[in-house]
Amino acid sequence: MNEQEKYLYLPVAYEGDTADIDEEEPDFDPLTGFPLTPCAVCGALTIPEGSIAYGCPVCGWETDVFIEDEWQPSDQNHGLSLAQAQMNFHTFGVIDPEEWIEGEKENDAEF
Repeated sequence: MNEQEKYLYLPVAYEGDTADIDEEEPDFDPLTGFPLTPCAVCGALTIPEGSIAYGCPVCGWETDVFIEDEWQPSDQNHGLSLAQAQMNFHTFGVIDPEEWIEGEKENDAEF
């Protein structure tokens, strides 16, 4: 390519086959060393294997080993079921959109 030609895209900053690039998430928690498992809500590899009541840093879902099916309300997640959290996360980007709405009834100040 001569110096007069312009890129219509960003040039590739590596040489070789793209299959050689490893962009996977780490398989182990850097703090505990335990293998990571996918979050039940967002699917990110963030939950250390065997953890109880661990909160996902991506979506905020706390693992609940006591729920028996996806529609059972989770006490650790303020009564939200796993199925509701999954639908909310895929729709709104958060597991409980009511927490993010400004002017909740609990927080409204009367002037």
